[in-house]
Amino acid sequence: MLRLWPRYRPGSVEIGGGGPRLLIYMGCSLALCAAVLSLPAVHRATGMAPSSVIALLGAYYLAMVFNDLVLHPAALRSRRGFNAQIATLFFYNELFCLGLVVLPNQPWSPLWLAPALWAFKTGSWQEIDASVFGLACHVIGPLLTIPIFLERGAPASHAIVGPALASLICGLSYLMLGTTSAAWRALRDARQAELDHHRDRADALERERMARDLHDSFGSTLALTASYATIIRRNAAQPEAMRRIAVTLEEMGREGLTDLRAILDALTPEDSTVDALPHTIERLAGRCEAGGQLRVDVTVTGDRSRRLSGSQHLAAARVTQEALRNAIRHGGAKHITCELVADEEGLTLVVRDDGTGLDASRASGGGRGVHSMRRRAEELGGRFELVPGPGGGAEVRWSVPWTSP
Repeated sequence: MLRLWPRYRPGSVEIGGGGPRLLIYMGCSLALCAAVLSLPAVHRATGMAPSSVIALLGAYYLAMVFNDLVLHPAALRSRRGFNAQIATLFFYNELFCLGLVVLPNQPWSPLWLAPALWAFKTGSWQEIDASVFGLACHVIGPLLTIPIFLERGAPASHAIVGPALASLICGLSYLMLGTTSAAWRALRDARQAELDHHRDRADALERERMARDLHDSFGSTLALTASYATIIRRNAAQPEAMRRIAVTLEEMGREGLTDLRAILDALTPEDSTVDALPHTIERLAGRCEAGGQLRVDVTVTGDRSRRLSGSQHLAAARVTQEALRNAIRHGGAKHITCELVADEEGLTLVVRDDGTGLDASRASGGGRGVHSMRRRAEELGGRFELVPGPGGGAEVRWSVPWTSP
């Protein structure tokens, strides 16, 4: 459905703003047109005197300069300036195109092609809407020449039929091209909205990934650091225990810096095999055992040579890290087992502890850490479960297929 008036589209180069270079090119083009229309053969076919051609094209060029240098800057500043530019643009272009036919007083002239081309151009504008105002200009403009032709003695049949056909062709051309352009704009805007949605979603996922990595790496490191600080305070008189904890804290600090660099560089470990994962888990378990009050056992069953992607390796390590942290912090566990199972379906990680078990919030899936473990499974097409352990405590079951989405 046509709008009454085009929407405010400041800055559209379709109605001006091409700059001095474009004005020079248009001036050269109009000069070439004047030379062609002044040729004797063309003069006889169109009836346009060379002097009339030069005067008309000169006036048209001055109108273009006024539109580009005066009206277009005003259109950029306000809607009123934009409306003035649209009205002036249609006025002087219609006047020029109709003048090519009216001046030689030939209603059967082939120069009716000029207003038709103007209708094609305005209907195919990509940014400026087709409107009732534009349609009225293209339809009424040619019809206004009928009394002029009759007054100047043109045959009545030619004076009426020529403008009427031109009016019909211009109106239909503008309407069809305007409708097509509107459909194209709607499709473009819909695709742009979809792209913006996907871009926002990608940004949200990236922020979530960063938050998850920071929580699982630095959160666990800081939580263990706090636990070791408590152990140091309680065992200040035992130098050997202090030395062991100090070494662990030093290693944790270095690995924390490594984690930070990996997160900042958006890097994940390179592809490896299942056999490399126990070493990572044992290193994480060693941090927890440094206080001397916890034992972590790591077992692996199945095919150790199965290929493990970098994303799978990192996710399994982060889930283990979070499960160990939760067992110590929330469950007060003294013994934790980490079991890796590599079977035909995929990789399964089971972490069991002998702590106090699940409280209400953890059992219902609350907490950032539990959400992070679940998301890491879902992103790799796997499953996550947090259930009470068979002999008390809690059990984390995390599994992913070998081929992740």
